[in-house]
Amino acid sequence: MKRQILLSTILLLPLMIFAFGQSAAAQSGLGTVKGTIFIKNVSGNNLGNFTCANLTVIVSDLESPPEKRWKKTTTATGDFSTRKCAYKVLRVPANKSFTASVSANFPNGCDHKSFQADALFPTKIKSYQTLTFNFTVTKISCTVLK
Repeated sequence: MKRQILLSTILLLPLMIFAFGQSAAAQSGLGTVKGTIFIKNVSGNNLGNFTCANLTVIVSDLESPPEKRWKKTTTATGDFSTRKCAYKVLRVPANKSFTASVSANFPNGCDHKSFQADALFPTKIKSYQTLTFNFTVTKISCTVLK
């Protein structure tokens, strides 16, 4: 009888740990922020290697004390020649104020560079919610003077 109880406990332990992990995730609440980055104006003579992977989306906490603030980042994907890139930021804490922005990493040197894009105003998401926000990049420019 003791062996049977011990065996049952050993077999149920992983299930109990899994269930606890699920309830902890539900309490903390996580969501997703995703969307498309639309690129309006590309100019300059040194953007030959620029791709969607050079765009980074940053989701930043606005609510926690500075020492506990979280930041989530992801690299955009897609075909830059279509002037549309996609992004998805997973595991964004729910019910916490945050903002989202997009930045550029220029792969080539630029004597003059410019990057202008909109940003998501402070917002919150609910547990397991997916928020779709589309960025508009109004200008990407990289010029090398000759």
